[in-house]
Amino acid sequence: TDVEPMKELVNKKVFINGVSARQGGGLNYLNQLIKKDYLPPNLTVSIIVHEGSVGKVLTHSGINVIRSSFASGGLLNRFIWENLYLPFYLYFNNFDYVLLPAGIRPFLRLGKLRIISVSQNMLLFDERELQKLPIISKWKFKLLKILQIYTFKNSDLVIFISHFAKNKIEKYTKIVKSIAIHHGVDSCNAKTPVKSPFDFSYVLYVSHLFDYKGHIEVLESWAMFKKSDSYRNYKEELKLVFLGDNKTRYGAKVKQH
Repeated sequence: TDVEPMKELVNKKVFINGVSARQGGGLNYLNQLIKKDYLPPNLTVSIIVHEGSVGKVLTHSGINVIRSSFASGGLLNRFIWENLYLPFYLYFNNFDYVLLPAGIRPFLRLGKLRIISVSQNMLLFDERELQKLPIISKWKFKLLKILQIYTFKNSDLVIFISHFAKNKIEKYTKIVKSIAIHHGVDSCNAKTPVKSPFDFSYVLYVSHLFDYKGHIEVLESWAMFKKSDSYRNYKEELKLVFLGDNKTRYGAKVKQH
């Protein structure tokens, strides 16, 4: 983490709206963000998490975890909570910053609150991939795209996960200030290698099975790879392993492919 941008957070109050993070990368992003070693001194952090994520989010003396069964009740409940309750909660509790990992801000901003939003989902801006989704999912993502563009336009800072995302999304709207901070794995997470659960060599793809994760495309590419000279040069057989929740409509489609 760059030290300079963190200096202005000393003695500040920050609220993190993490109610949308329920599994996978969203939760990992939050946990990396609120590690005690990364936080500047005298920073007060409050974070709301989804009811289903309680116990999965890191907690320590510098973090105040808030729960809301109403905000965890679905997209409509979350929208109502974020727009009719959250702005007043932030104002009356004197928060200086609000961080929005989901990239959706309340329409109302009270006082001198500064808004930091995060762009983590490039699917919203990929028309080709959107066309592959079921009609309901397609329109849901189109609505989210509109809300994100509004959020980025009206944020004090937007954090992108790559320069590619930054350059592409900045074509849609004027952004006051932005920065690219790549996703990654902290070096302190490195552990001594453990014994493989399989007795064969394999390539591992870790991801829940949803349409936009591209498992079918990976399977098709794998089939092409196995017919190539590059594969024939291997001294032993390689297998492809998917690791993630497969109890989805797309998961059933992948199994049949």
